[in-house]
Amino acid sequence: RGKFEESENELICAHEMLKKRDEVQPQCIAWTDRSIRSLLMPNAKESLNYAIKARELAEIDYTEKDIVRAEYLLGASHLLKGDLTEVEKHVTEALTRDRKINLVELEPDILLEFAKLRFKENHKEEALKFVEEALQIADRCEYRLKQADIHNFLAEFYLDAGNLEKARAHGEIAKERAECGYKPALEKAEKMLDEFERG
Repeated sequence: RGKFEESENELICAHEMLKKRDEVQPQCIAWTDRSIRSLLMPNAKESLNYAIKARELAEIDYTEKDIVRAEYLLGASHLLKGDLTEVEKHVTEALTRDRKINLVELEPDILLEFAKLRFKENHKEEALKFVEEALQIADRCEYRLKQADIHNFLAEFYLDAGNLEKARAHGEIAKERAECGYKPALEKAEKMLDEFERG
């Protein structure tokens, strides 16, 4: 909901409680949640630090889902920092592991990071392929928050391509999907749509 300071306080409190119980796997989830929060802010350095801790703990108390999530967050954090080589390594690892266990809930996020990476590398057709695949899964599973992120990316993609009609359409969908309380995506969509109105 965009209440990042409140969120951090709650996550720190939860994390302290989990450390006292000395359970590794819940601590891994706490680091993951802190990494996601930092990505949404966006704070690349903080997100990367938390993702590294999550990845280390996922290896200690081995769960494949936690490793997939940590690898995805490492890739997303490196993308935010602009370290494209590191992004490729981590999102490839995340997608490979994700598909081995058919972890559908994380696949749209991973595919979206691939799309962003290919877009930054100026491989537009490949970026579009990845994001369309991400959208298919998000639509099939009704992942509203993922739909908001994907449509925001598609709005930016089509704006870059000069297709204002498609860019606006995706911006409107992103806004509608994010109105459930996903404030960071909502603000992004509204800002883009305001720019269309101004001209």
